[in-house]
Amino acid sequence: ALSKVTGKEIHYEGFSPDFVRQQSEDLAIMYEWFNSDGYTADLVALRPYGFLSFEQWVQKQDWSALG
Repeated sequence: ALSKVTGKEIHYEGFSPDFVRQQSEDLAIMYEWFNSDGYTADLVALRPYGFLSFEQWVQKQDWSALG
């Protein structure tokens, strides 16, 4: 969605949990939880209340700072 809207090649590059753990044990635990359980929501049920899909949100942003 980001590449499509901005016209720039954008891809995810992760980093190892060990790298995060070297910086902060608490941060590592938090990211492990995001990856294993994380937050959940019924996104379709939220749309009538103005909740946007990720692509809709991306389209509404000003990406001009990316040059």
